[in-house]
Amino acid sequence: MEKIKSLILTILVFFSLFQSYLLVYSKPDINLVSQDEYIDTRLNGSQENVVNMLFPKHMILHFGDDKHTMVYPNFKFYNDIYKKITQRSFESFRPVTISPVEKVKMREYQGIELEFMDGIPVQWLENTMQVNSESINRKANVNKIWIYVTENQEIRTLFFDNSTLKVYEATKVDLKVEDIQEFVGYGEFLPSYHTNNGIYYVPDEPLQMIRLTVSYSYFQKDQLVASLFVDPNISRTVVDSEGREIISDGAIVLELNDNQNWMSYYDPEIPVESSSDLMDDLLTSIKFVNQHGGWSRTHLIRTIPDENEEQFFRFQQYVKPAPNVQALPILPSEKLKLGYVDITMQNGVVSDYERSLINLSNDIIQRSTYQLQGGEVLEQLIHKYEQDFNIINIFPAYYPIFKEEYIDLIPLWAYELSDGTFGLLIQ
Repeated sequence: MEKIKSLILTILVFFSLFQSYLLVYSKPDINLVSQDEYIDTRLNGSQENVVNMLFPKHMILHFGDDKHTMVYPNFKFYNDIYKKITQRSFESFRPVTISPVEKVKMREYQGIELEFMDGIPVQWLENTMQVNSESINRKANVNKIWIYVTENQEIRTLFFDNSTLKVYEATKVDLKVEDIQEFVGYGEFLPSYHTNNGIYYVPDEPLQMIRLTVSYSYFQKDQLVASLFVDPNISRTVVDSEGREIISDGAIVLELNDNQNWMSYYDPEIPVESSSDLMDDLLTSIKFVNQHGGWSRTHLIRTIPDENEEQFFRFQQYVKPAPNVQALPILPSEKLKLGYVDITMQNGVVSDYERSLINLSNDIIQRSTYQLQGGEVLEQLIHKYEQDFNIINIFPAYYPIFKEEYIDLIPLWAYELSDGTFGLLIQ
Protein backbone atom coordinates (compact mmCIF):
# COMPACT_ATOMS: atom_id res chain seq x y z
CA MET A 1 0.00 0.00 0.00
CA GLU A 2 2.82 2.40 0.88
CA LYS A 3 4.51 1.66 -2.47
CA ILE A 4 1.28 2.53 -4.33
CA LYS A 5 0.96 5.84 -2.44
CA SER A 6 4.58 6.72 -3.22
CA LEU A 7 4.03 5.93 -6.91
CA ILE A 8 0.93 8.14 -7.08
CA LEU A 9 2.75 11.00 -5.31
CA THR A 10 5.68 10.69 -7.72
CA ILE A 11 3.34 10.85 -10.72
CA LEU A 12 1.60 13.98 -9.36
CA VAL A 13 4.94 15.73 -8.72
CA PHE A 14 6.16 14.86 -12.22
CA PHE A 15 2.91 16.11 -13.78
CA SER A 16 3.18 19.36 -11.84
CA LEU A 17 6.77 19.89 -13.02
CA PHE A 18 5.73 19.16 -16.60
CA GLN A 19 2.97 21.81 -16.44
CA SER A 20 5.44 24.36 -15.06
CA TYR A 21 7.80 23.59 -17.97
CA LEU A 22 5.03 24.19 -20.50
CA LEU A 23 4.04 27.49 -18.90
CA VAL A 24 7.61 28.79 -18.91
CA TYR A 25 8.91 27.62 -22.28
CA SER A 26 5.93 27.24 -24.57
CA LYS A 27 4.89 30.12 -26.87
CA PRO A 28 1.46 31.60 -26.18
CA ASP A 29 -1.16 31.35 -28.91
CA ILE A 30 -1.74 35.04 -29.66
CA ASN A 31 -4.30 36.06 -32.30
CA LEU A 32 -3.84 39.72 -33.10
CA VAL A 33 -7.05 41.69 -33.70
CA SER A 34 -6.91 43.61 -36.96
CA GLN A 35 -7.63 47.32 -36.93
CA ASP A 36 -10.82 46.69 -38.90
CA GLU A 37 -12.12 44.34 -36.21
CA TYR A 38 -11.31 46.62 -33.27
CA ILE A 39 -14.19 48.71 -31.91
CA ASP A 40 -13.29 51.86 -30.04
CA THR A 41 -16.00 52.16 -27.39
CA ARG A 42 -15.07 55.74 -26.61
CA LEU A 43 -17.55 58.15 -28.17
CA ASN A 44 -15.52 61.26 -28.72
CA GLY A 45 -16.98 64.50 -27.42
CA SER A 46 -16.04 67.12 -24.91
CA GLN A 47 -16.82 66.62 -21.23
CA GLU A 48 -19.09 69.17 -19.51
CA ASN A 49 -20.22 70.22 -16.07
CA VAL A 50 -23.30 71.99 -14.79
CA VAL A 51 -21.57 75.35 -14.26
CA ASN A 52 -20.89 75.74 -17.99
CA MET A 53 -24.54 75.00 -18.82
CA LEU A 54 -26.19 77.62 -16.61
CA PHE A 55 -26.11 81.01 -18.29
CA PRO A 56 -28.71 83.56 -19.51
CA LYS A 57 -30.13 83.05 -22.99
CA HIS A 58 -29.76 86.81 -23.55
CA MET A 59 -29.38 90.16 -21.82
CA ILE A 60 -31.43 93.29 -22.43
CA LEU A 61 -29.67 96.60 -21.84
CA HIS A 62 -31.99 99.50 -21.01
CA PHE A 63 -30.56 102.95 -21.76
CA GLY A 64 -33.50 104.91 -20.35
CA ASP A 65 -36.11 106.86 -22.31
CA ASP A 66 -37.47 103.53 -23.62
CA LYS A 67 -34.31 102.75 -25.64
CA HIS A 68 -32.83 99.26 -25.54
CA THR A 69 -30.44 96.75 -27.09
CA MET A 70 -29.76 93.03 -26.69
CA VAL A 71 -26.62 90.90 -26.31
CA TYR A 72 -26.30 87.14 -26.66
CA PRO A 73 -23.93 84.44 -25.31
CA ASN A 74 -20.28 84.52 -26.42
CA PHE A 75 -20.52 88.18 -27.51
CA LYS A 76 -17.75 90.17 -25.85
CA PHE A 77 -20.04 92.56 -23.96
CA TYR A 78 -22.23 89.65 -22.80
CA ASN A 79 -19.15 87.85 -21.47
CA ASP A 80 -17.80 90.96 -19.73
CA ILE A 81 -21.12 91.82 -18.07
CA TYR A 82 -21.88 88.28 -16.95
CA LYS A 83 -18.40 87.78 -15.53
CA LYS A 84 -18.70 90.92 -13.42
CA ILE A 85 -22.21 90.06 -12.21
CA THR A 86 -21.12 86.57 -11.12
CA GLN A 87 -18.44 88.20 -8.99
CA ARG A 88 -20.99 90.36 -7.10
CA SER A 89 -23.02 89.18 -4.09
CA PHE A 90 -26.83 89.14 -3.78
CA GLU A 91 -28.27 88.70 -0.28
CA SER A 92 -31.19 89.47 2.07
CA PHE A 93 -34.14 88.64 -0.18
CA ARG A 94 -37.70 89.74 0.46
CA PRO A 95 -40.91 89.13 -1.53
CA VAL A 96 -42.25 92.22 -3.34
CA THR A 97 -45.16 93.06 -5.62
CA ILE A 98 -44.47 94.61 -9.02
CA SER A 99 -47.52 96.00 -10.82
CA PRO A 100 -47.80 96.07 -14.65
CA VAL A 101 -47.55 99.86 -14.51
CA GLU A 102 -44.34 99.62 -12.50
CA LYS A 103 -42.88 97.17 -15.02
CA VAL A 104 -43.46 99.66 -17.80
CA LYS A 105 -41.77 102.37 -15.77
CA MET A 106 -38.78 100.12 -15.03
CA ARG A 107 -37.99 99.93 -18.75
CA GLU A 108 -37.51 103.70 -18.74
CA TYR A 109 -34.65 103.46 -16.23
CA GLN A 110 -31.05 102.49 -16.92
CA GLY A 111 -30.72 98.81 -16.19
CA ILE A 112 -30.10 95.27 -17.35
CA GLU A 113 -32.22 92.13 -17.62
CA LEU A 114 -30.74 88.63 -17.56
CA GLU A 115 -33.25 86.12 -18.94
CA PHE A 116 -32.79 82.36 -18.57
CA MET A 117 -34.08 79.65 -20.90
CA ASP A 118 -36.18 78.06 -18.16
CA GLY A 119 -36.84 78.60 -14.48
CA ILE A 120 -33.54 77.98 -12.66
CA PRO A 121 -33.96 76.66 -9.09
CA VAL A 122 -32.57 79.39 -6.89
CA GLN A 123 -30.14 76.97 -5.21
CA TRP A 124 -28.61 76.22 -8.61
CA LEU A 125 -27.70 79.87 -9.10
CA GLU A 126 -25.34 79.45 -6.18
CA ASN A 127 -23.19 77.34 -8.54
CA THR A 128 -22.58 80.25 -10.91
CA MET A 129 -23.38 83.42 -8.94
CA GLN A 130 -22.81 84.63 -5.40
CA VAL A 131 -26.47 84.31 -4.43
CA ASN A 132 -27.26 83.73 -0.75
CA SER A 133 -30.67 82.08 -1.05
CA GLU A 134 -31.25 81.43 2.66
CA SER A 135 -33.82 84.24 2.88
CA ILE A 136 -35.69 83.25 -0.29
CA ASN A 137 -38.20 80.48 -0.95
CA ARG A 138 -36.03 77.42 -1.59
CA LYS A 139 -38.50 76.20 -4.22
CA ALA A 140 -38.32 79.44 -6.21
CA ASN A 141 -37.34 79.14 -9.87
CA VAL A 142 -35.64 82.20 -11.34
CA ASN A 143 -36.53 83.07 -14.94
CA LYS A 144 -35.17 86.60 -14.94
CA ILE A 145 -32.94 88.96 -12.96
CA TRP A 146 -33.62 92.67 -13.45
CA ILE A 147 -31.16 95.23 -12.07
CA TYR A 148 -31.82 98.94 -12.55
CA VAL A 149 -31.08 102.42 -11.19
CA THR A 150 -34.05 104.18 -9.56
CA GLU A 151 -34.95 107.87 -9.70
CA ASN A 152 -33.14 108.27 -6.37
CA GLN A 153 -29.95 106.83 -7.91
CA GLU A 154 -30.21 103.61 -5.96
CA ILE A 155 -29.67 100.04 -7.19
CA ARG A 156 -32.69 97.74 -7.22
CA THR A 157 -32.34 94.02 -7.98
CA LEU A 158 -35.35 91.80 -8.68
CA PHE A 159 -35.50 88.01 -9.16
CA PHE A 160 -38.61 86.87 -11.09
CA ASP A 161 -40.26 83.46 -10.70
CA ASN A 162 -42.65 83.12 -13.66
CA SER A 163 -44.02 79.77 -12.47
CA THR A 164 -45.54 81.37 -9.37
CA LEU A 165 -45.61 85.00 -10.61
CA LYS A 166 -43.68 85.95 -7.51
CA VAL A 167 -40.85 88.48 -7.33
CA TYR A 168 -38.02 88.59 -4.79
CA GLU A 169 -35.83 91.63 -4.17
CA ALA A 170 -32.21 91.34 -3.07
CA THR A 171 -31.87 94.22 -0.61
CA LYS A 172 -28.14 93.72 -0.09
CA VAL A 173 -26.27 93.82 -3.41
CA ASP A 174 -22.60 94.36 -4.13
CA LEU A 175 -23.25 96.62 -7.13
CA LYS A 176 -22.91 100.35 -7.64
CA VAL A 177 -24.68 102.80 -9.91
CA GLU A 178 -21.43 103.15 -11.84
CA ASP A 179 -21.48 99.40 -12.57
CA ILE A 180 -24.90 99.60 -14.23
CA GLN A 181 -23.86 102.69 -16.17
CA GLU A 182 -20.79 100.79 -17.38
CA PHE A 183 -22.93 97.83 -18.49
CA VAL A 184 -25.35 100.07 -20.35
CA GLY A 185 -22.46 101.95 -21.91
CA TYR A 186 -21.32 98.73 -23.59
CA GLY A 187 -24.40 98.84 -25.78
CA GLU A 188 -24.08 102.45 -26.90
CA PHE A 189 -23.02 101.56 -30.45
CA LEU A 190 -25.00 98.31 -30.77
CA PRO A 191 -28.21 97.98 -32.85
CA SER A 192 -31.23 99.56 -31.15
CA TYR A 193 -34.30 97.49 -30.18
CA HIS A 194 -37.86 98.35 -29.23
CA THR A 195 -40.84 96.54 -27.73
CA ASN A 196 -44.50 96.95 -28.56
CA ASN A 197 -45.88 94.66 -25.88
CA GLY A 198 -43.23 94.63 -23.14
CA ILE A 199 -42.75 90.88 -23.67
CA TYR A 200 -40.11 90.63 -26.40
CA TYR A 201 -37.85 93.06 -28.26
CA VAL A 202 -37.15 93.46 -31.99
CA PRO A 203 -34.33 95.37 -33.72
CA ASP A 204 -35.12 98.64 -35.45
CA GLU A 205 -32.89 97.77 -38.41
CA PRO A 206 -31.62 94.59 -40.11
CA LEU A 207 -28.87 92.68 -38.26
CA GLN A 208 -25.60 91.46 -39.73
CA MET A 209 -25.04 87.81 -38.81
CA ILE A 210 -22.61 85.05 -39.84
CA ARG A 211 -23.57 82.07 -41.97
CA LEU A 212 -21.46 78.95 -41.42
CA THR A 213 -20.48 75.84 -43.32
CA VAL A 214 -19.34 73.14 -40.87
CA SER A 215 -17.91 69.66 -41.34
CA TYR A 216 -19.23 66.74 -39.30
CA SER A 217 -18.83 63.08 -38.44
CA TYR A 218 -21.25 60.30 -37.44
CA PHE A 219 -21.61 58.26 -34.30
CA GLN A 220 -21.13 54.72 -35.58
CA LYS A 221 -23.57 51.94 -34.75
CA ASP A 222 -20.84 49.66 -33.34
CA GLN A 223 -19.58 52.47 -31.13
CA LEU A 224 -23.05 53.15 -29.75
CA VAL A 225 -23.77 49.47 -29.09
CA ALA A 226 -20.41 48.94 -27.38
CA SER A 227 -20.91 52.04 -25.25
CA LEU A 228 -24.56 51.64 -24.23
CA PHE A 229 -24.95 47.85 -23.81
CA VAL A 230 -23.44 45.90 -20.93
CA ASP A 231 -22.80 42.91 -23.19
CA PRO A 232 -22.95 43.94 -26.88
CA ASN A 233 -22.53 40.31 -27.98
CA ILE A 234 -26.07 39.37 -26.94
CA SER A 235 -27.72 42.33 -28.69
CA ARG A 236 -29.82 41.67 -31.78
CA THR A 237 -30.86 44.02 -34.59
CA VAL A 238 -34.12 44.20 -36.55
CA VAL A 239 -35.22 46.73 -39.16
CA ASP A 240 -38.80 47.98 -39.05
CA SER A 241 -41.03 48.93 -41.98
CA GLU A 242 -39.80 52.55 -41.90
CA GLY A 243 -36.15 51.55 -42.14
CA ARG A 244 -35.23 52.20 -38.52
CA GLU A 245 -32.72 49.85 -36.90
CA ILE A 246 -33.87 48.58 -33.51
CA ILE A 247 -31.15 46.99 -31.39
CA SER A 248 -31.98 45.21 -28.13
CA ASP A 249 -30.44 42.84 -25.62
CA GLY A 250 -33.85 41.84 -24.29
CA ALA A 251 -34.07 44.84 -21.97
CA ILE A 252 -32.30 47.93 -23.30
CA VAL A 253 -33.48 49.23 -26.68
CA LEU A 254 -31.47 51.44 -29.05
CA GLU A 255 -33.30 52.85 -32.05
CA LEU A 256 -31.36 54.41 -34.96
CA ASN A 257 -33.22 56.55 -37.48
CA ASP A 258 -30.95 57.21 -40.44
CA ASN A 259 -33.57 59.33 -42.20
CA GLN A 260 -33.35 61.98 -39.49
CA ASN A 261 -29.87 61.00 -38.22
CA TRP A 262 -31.33 60.48 -34.75
CA MET A 263 -30.90 57.93 -31.95
CA SER A 264 -33.21 56.96 -29.09
CA TYR A 265 -32.09 54.84 -26.14
CA TYR A 266 -34.53 53.28 -23.65
CA ASP A 267 -33.78 51.43 -20.43
CA PRO A 268 -37.00 50.12 -18.82
CA GLU A 269 -35.25 48.50 -15.83
CA ILE A 270 -35.72 51.30 -13.31
CA PRO A 271 -35.03 50.68 -9.61
CA VAL A 272 -38.26 50.55 -7.64
CA GLU A 273 -36.82 52.08 -4.50
CA SER A 274 -34.44 54.92 -5.18
CA SER A 275 -34.42 58.58 -4.22
CA SER A 276 -32.70 61.62 -5.72
CA ASP A 277 -33.30 65.33 -5.88
CA LEU A 278 -33.44 67.51 -8.99
CA MET A 279 -29.79 68.56 -8.87
CA ASP A 280 -28.65 64.94 -8.41
CA ASP A 281 -30.69 63.96 -11.46
CA LEU A 282 -29.19 66.81 -13.48
CA LEU A 283 -25.64 65.87 -12.51
CA THR A 284 -26.32 62.20 -13.32
CA SER A 285 -27.76 63.10 -16.74
CA ILE A 286 -24.73 65.27 -17.60
CA LYS A 287 -22.35 62.52 -16.47
CA PHE A 288 -24.25 59.97 -18.58
CA VAL A 289 -23.82 62.08 -21.72
CA ASN A 290 -20.15 62.64 -20.83
CA GLN A 291 -19.69 58.85 -20.89
CA HIS A 292 -21.85 58.13 -23.95
CA GLY A 293 -21.09 60.59 -26.70
CA GLY A 294 -20.04 63.78 -24.96
CA TRP A 295 -21.02 67.28 -25.99
CA SER A 296 -20.46 68.79 -29.39
CA ARG A 297 -19.88 72.52 -28.79
CA THR A 298 -21.67 74.54 -26.08
CA HIS A 299 -24.95 73.43 -24.48
CA LEU A 300 -27.42 75.38 -22.35
CA ILE A 301 -29.93 73.73 -20.01
CA ARG A 302 -33.13 74.54 -21.88
CA THR A 303 -35.78 72.49 -20.07
CA ILE A 304 -35.82 71.95 -16.31
CA PRO A 305 -38.63 69.78 -14.87
CA ASP A 306 -40.64 70.25 -11.72
CA GLU A 307 -40.06 67.81 -8.89
CA ASN A 308 -41.82 64.58 -9.93
CA GLU A 309 -41.09 60.92 -10.57
CA GLU A 310 -39.98 61.46 -14.19
CA GLN A 311 -37.38 64.18 -14.73
CA PHE A 312 -36.94 65.41 -18.32
CA PHE A 313 -33.94 67.58 -19.21
CA ARG A 314 -33.27 69.15 -22.60
CA PHE A 315 -29.86 70.60 -23.41
CA GLN A 316 -29.81 73.15 -26.24
CA GLN A 317 -26.81 73.19 -28.55
CA TYR A 318 -25.17 76.54 -29.36
CA VAL A 319 -22.63 77.33 -32.08
CA LYS A 320 -20.03 80.09 -31.76
CA PRO A 321 -19.24 81.49 -35.24
CA ALA A 322 -15.99 83.06 -34.01
CA PRO A 323 -14.41 84.35 -30.79
CA ASN A 324 -16.45 87.16 -29.23
CA VAL A 325 -19.20 86.76 -31.84
CA GLN A 326 -22.64 85.89 -30.49
CA ALA A 327 -23.43 82.18 -30.28
CA LEU A 328 -26.74 81.02 -31.72
CA PRO A 329 -28.81 77.92 -30.88
CA ILE A 330 -29.44 75.31 -33.59
CA LEU A 331 -33.11 74.55 -34.14
CA PRO A 332 -34.01 71.33 -35.98
CA SER A 333 -35.48 71.36 -39.46
CA GLU A 334 -38.11 68.98 -40.82
CA LYS A 335 -35.41 66.90 -42.53
CA LEU A 336 -32.70 67.11 -39.89
CA LYS A 337 -33.15 66.65 -36.15
CA LEU A 338 -30.18 68.49 -34.73
CA GLY A 339 -29.49 70.93 -31.92
CA TYR A 340 -30.39 69.30 -28.63
CA VAL A 341 -29.83 66.35 -26.29
CA ASP A 342 -32.71 64.87 -24.26
CA ILE A 343 -32.35 62.90 -21.03
CA THR A 344 -35.19 61.43 -18.94
CA MET A 345 -34.46 60.31 -15.39
CA GLN A 346 -36.58 57.96 -13.29
CA ASN A 347 -35.70 57.15 -9.68
CA GLY A 348 -32.22 58.53 -10.18
CA VAL A 349 -31.50 56.40 -13.28
CA VAL A 350 -31.38 57.38 -16.97
CA SER A 351 -34.38 55.80 -18.68
CA ASP A 352 -34.32 57.69 -22.01
CA TYR A 353 -31.48 59.25 -23.97
CA GLU A 354 -32.00 60.93 -27.35
CA ARG A 355 -29.63 62.89 -29.56
CA SER A 356 -28.46 63.42 -33.12
CA LEU A 357 -26.13 60.89 -34.72
CA ILE A 358 -24.28 63.85 -36.22
CA ASN A 359 -21.29 65.19 -34.36
CA LEU A 360 -20.46 68.72 -35.54
CA SER A 361 -16.77 69.36 -36.05
CA ASN A 362 -15.03 72.34 -34.53
CA ASP A 363 -13.60 73.04 -37.96
CA ILE A 364 -15.51 75.72 -39.83
CA ILE A 365 -15.15 75.36 -43.60
CA GLN A 366 -16.54 78.76 -44.51
CA ARG A 367 -17.94 81.93 -42.95
CA SER A 368 -19.98 84.56 -44.77
CA THR A 369 -22.08 87.56 -43.76
CA TYR A 370 -25.84 87.16 -43.67
CA GLN A 371 -28.51 89.79 -43.08
CA LEU A 372 -31.56 89.21 -40.89
CA GLN A 373 -34.66 91.36 -41.30
CA GLY A 374 -35.45 94.07 -38.80
CA GLY A 375 -37.91 96.87 -38.19
CA GLU A 376 -41.26 96.82 -39.96
CA VAL A 377 -40.42 93.85 -42.19
CA LEU A 378 -39.72 91.68 -39.15
CA GLU A 379 -42.80 92.94 -37.31
CA GLN A 380 -45.02 91.97 -40.23
CA LEU A 381 -43.50 88.49 -40.24
CA ILE A 382 -44.06 88.15 -36.49
CA HIS A 383 -47.65 89.32 -36.85
CA LYS A 384 -48.39 86.43 -39.25
CA TYR A 385 -47.37 83.94 -36.57
CA GLU A 386 -48.96 85.78 -33.64
CA GLN A 387 -52.37 85.11 -35.14
CA ASP A 388 -51.91 81.45 -34.16
CA PHE A 389 -49.28 81.49 -31.39
CA ASN A 390 -48.64 83.12 -28.04
CA ILE A 391 -45.08 84.36 -28.67
CA ILE A 392 -42.96 85.33 -25.66
CA ASN A 393 -39.55 85.71 -27.28
CA ILE A 394 -37.96 86.49 -30.65
CA PHE A 395 -34.32 85.56 -31.20
CA PRO A 396 -31.82 84.65 -33.95
CA ALA A 397 -31.04 80.94 -34.41
CA TYR A 398 -29.28 78.63 -36.85
CA TYR A 399 -31.31 76.61 -39.35
CA PRO A 400 -29.35 73.49 -40.43
CA ILE A 401 -29.27 72.32 -44.05
CA PHE A 402 -27.77 68.85 -44.51
CA LYS A 403 -25.32 68.28 -47.36
CA GLU A 404 -23.32 65.17 -48.21
CA GLU A 405 -20.01 66.43 -46.82
CA TYR A 406 -21.01 69.38 -44.64
CA ILE A 407 -23.85 71.21 -42.94
CA ASP A 408 -24.91 74.77 -43.70
CA LEU A 409 -26.01 76.80 -40.67
CA ILE A 410 -28.17 79.70 -41.83
CA PRO A 411 -29.27 82.46 -39.40
CA LEU A 412 -33.05 82.89 -39.18
CA TRP A 413 -35.41 84.55 -36.74
CA ALA A 414 -36.98 82.11 -34.30
CA TYR A 415 -39.78 82.34 -31.75
CA GLU A 416 -40.44 80.88 -28.34
CA LEU A 417 -43.97 80.14 -27.13
CA SER A 418 -45.33 80.26 -23.59
CA ASP A 419 -45.31 76.43 -23.43
CA GLY A 420 -41.57 76.29 -24.18
CA THR A 421 -41.97 75.36 -27.86
CA PHE A 422 -39.49 76.80 -30.35
CA GLY A 423 -40.06 77.47 -34.03
CA LEU A 424 -38.63 79.38 -36.99
CA LEU A 425 -40.11 82.49 -38.59
CA ILE A 426 -40.11 81.53 -42.26
CA GLN A 427 -41.67 83.79 -44.88
